[in-house]
Order: sequence, then C-alpha cells, then structure tokens
Amino acid sequence: MSYPVSGRQREPHTPGEVKGLHGHDSDVDTTSANLEYLSASVSPGIAVQADHGLLCQSDGIVGPLADLFEQAREQDLPPARSTLPPDPSAPFFGNSQLQRRVDHGHDDVQKPPYTIANTAGRGHCQRRRPKSTDAIHTNSLIEHDTHNLYGTMMSTATHNAMLARSPGQRTLVITRSTFAGAGTRVGKWLGDNFSQWDHLQQSLSGILGMAGVYHVPMVGADICGYAENMTEALMVGAFYPFMGNHNADMSISQEFHRWPTAHVDGTPVLNPPWYKFPQDANTFRMDTQFFYSDSILVSPVLEENATSVDAYYPDKVFYDFHDLVRRYVKGGGVVHLSDVNFTSIPVAVKGGAVLPLRQKSAMTTTELRKNNFELVVAPALDGTASGSLYLDDSVSITPKTKRSMSFAFKNKKLTVKGTFGHPTGVDVAHVRFAGVNSAPHTVKVHGKAVGKAAFAYDSEKGVVDVTLKTPFNKGFSVEYQ
Repeated sequence: MSYPVSGRQREPHTPGEVKGLHGHDSDVDTTSANLEYLSASVSPGIAVQADHGLLCQSDGIVGPLADLFEQAREQDLPPARSTLPPDPSAPFFGNSQLQRRVDHGHDDVQKPPYTIANTAGRGHCQRRRPKSTDAIHTNSLIEHDTHNLYGTMMSTATHNAMLARSPGQRTLVITRSTFAGAGTRVGKWLGDNFSQWDHLQQSLSGILGMAGVYHVPMVGADICGYAENMTEALMVGAFYPFMGNHNADMSISQEFHRWPTAHVDGTPVLNPPWYKFPQDANTFRMDTQFFYSDSILVSPVLEENATSVDAYYPDKVFYDFHDLVRRYVKGGGVVHLSDVNFTSIPVAVKGGAVLPLRQKSAMTTTELRKNNFELVVAPALDGTASGSLYLDDSVSITPKTKRSMSFAFKNKKLTVKGTFGHPTGVDVAHVRFAGVNSAPHTVKVHGKAVGKAAFAYDSEKGVVDVTLKTPFNKGFSVEYQ
C-alpha cells in the first residue's frame, strides 16, 4: 500500500545549487517539457518594508504615513499603461452590477465588533488593518466591504487568461487573497508561515477552515515553513489538497529530493472531525486531527522529537492505514499511538469504506495514472462497506470520456459496478479485506474459485490479500467463504 512519506526530523544542511523556479527564466522551458504543466501563483498585496511602512511605529504609537504614495514614486510605480483606463463607473466583473447590501450609516467601520487581529511586528514598522476602511468607491461600495475583492479580481483575471491560452482545459491558479466565491475559480495557500511547530498546528486550523467552511477546496500551507531555516521536516502537508514546498530564497534548501529520508461536486476534501461526527461533542474543539475525504482520519504528531500522539477515535471501528489492524473504542475515546517514527503519519481508515488506491506511488500524476489499482475493504461493525471512484483525463473542463464506479461489500462479497467510458490501461492488482476473523477456505473471482496461491491470510492482522490482475475496464466481484 502506497502513501505520501512524511518526516519530522532531519539535520540542517548546506544550501545547494538547485533552487526553485523563482527568478530562473531559463528553467521554465525544461520544466514545462518534463513536468507538462505550470501553475500560476498570484500574491496580491502591498509590501511593508523596514523603511517604507504604510503604518510605522514611533515611541510605541502606531499611525499612518503622511504620504502613502512615497514608495510608489521612488520606484516609479505603477508602470505606464498600454491601454486606456476603464470607465470609473464600469462594473467589477463583466456586466454584473454590485449593489450596496448593508447600510453602514450608523456603523463605525474603523472599529467593527469583529476586528481582525492581524498585527505583525517587523522592526520599527507594523502591519495593521487598513486605515481607510470607510473610503467610498465610485460604485458607492465602501472599502470595508470590498477590500479582498482586489486579490480575487487579480486571480480571476489570471484564471480567465489561462482559459484563453488553453481553451477547454482546467486551470490551476493559487492565490493568498480571496473573497467569497473565489474557490470556484482558484486555489489558495495560507501565506508566508514560519518553520515552527506552532505554525504547523495553526496551518491545520487554517486549511480546515478554508476547505470546509469557506469552500476553497484546493488549499494548502507552505510545507516545512516559508521563513527561517528548517531543521524539522514538518510533513503533515502530505495530506494538503494543495501541496507546495515553498521557502524563502535566504533559507536553506528544503526540496524533497535533498532529504536523507478536487473533486466533482465541491465537497470538501479535508474535514474537521465534527463534520463527520456532529453528535459527538468531543470533536467540537478538535483542530489537530482531520478527515481526508470521508473515511481517512489523520492524527499527526505535532511536537518536536515526539514519537507518540494521543488520537481521538469516535464511536466507529477504525483500521490502521498501514497494516489494516482493527481498532474499536466503544463510545469513542482517546488511543495512545506509540512508536511513531519520523517518516510516518498516523492514519486510520473509518470502518464502512472501500478505498481504491494506486498500488504504488510516482513522482508525477501523469506517471501515477500508469500504475495499477488495489482495493482495500474496511468493513463497519455490521460487516458492510461501500465506496466510489471517478476518473477522466484530469485535464479537460468537459471531458470527452469518463468513468464512474461504485463498490459495495456485503456478506463477504465485494461487487464493482459502473460506467467504464474512460480507458485506464491498468489492472486491479489486489483486493485486501480487513477485519477477517478466520482464514477463508474459498475465494471466488467472477464467481469462480481461485487457487490457494492466489490469496493469503494474515491471522495476526486479520487481513485477506487476494491477487487479481483483472483489467479495470468492466465490473467484477470478489468473495471469500
């Protein structure tokens, strides 16, 4: 069974000659040819520098600069326009018309009851919330209600440009400034975090909020941290929907190869435990565990040099993702997971799931799609399980071919059905049944018994492993008695 490798400890190393694409235009053609796709990363914002802050601190008092445009004049910004400016009364988005929805006539929008605590100290200057939140735009909307529209307009324009460049193909645009609805067009990363353990923990809360509450499903944080030198491989990011290793150019290199060791209907990929167990009050304050999709519970180690973690398991049967050993805490409770090495993340499968997994991992998604499948059946307490799989060319907005399959397990029989319009060119190599109490004497594939050499039973783990190599182009069944 393959899964993303994680790590939590490594020694510092000397920066090497291999860096990312930032500032290396000569690398772009080679990268495009080898990896096939490039993504656009948009970072809207106004820079705050040590000597040119929008808000500077003097003798403990924070206040606005006398001239907000001083830095722009010194750097001769913005550059001259190549086209005429738009009509000031033009709507923001096409022919849409934004209208005032809230009357702020009696509100102090400079000090709202939900002020964002976004002060970040930087020497003698600090970043604070905008001072002109009561500024009125041409269309009568105020800055308080439209501030993050700037970032969403930039990323939306980038999305539209990429669509025009490659008509009919899906785009991948990552931004860190979002407004309501941005998730329909773009993904998000949380911004420049630090290589610190508390930032790792905070990133989980941020990602769960964006993916589950604000419906930006393609979201992630800078794995291992952006700022400062990293000495810990903070790799919970193996489960981020957007997985990016991004660090500052003054930090040591942290590319993976240097180590010694979205969806059809918009349903969130990552979910806090209370999304799946809303009746369990113990899950309400949990923000260090999460469900990947519907049935994979991730319980990362979040303390430096630790080799154990206390994980809460709700009132369901769970199976260890790595060895499929069954674990059930009646009524729900905390399980102490020990001997967690530095290249593992504790992961469990909720009972009642059939997981379609690739038999082995690969360096790119293009290569991954050439690998065979294996199906993992993890029954619930009543002995049933189900799952589904959707596949298409993974590039086109409207694919010409696609397949949608369902998996159902009942009475010790797995049945695979569906439509198989999109060719995969791969097989189902294995089916693994978890939670089996005794060795089966018969295994049938397509209703026909197979030889003893085609299946094996692990009595210690309670797992039956059936070898198939069945072409994944039609339905089939596997059962044991």
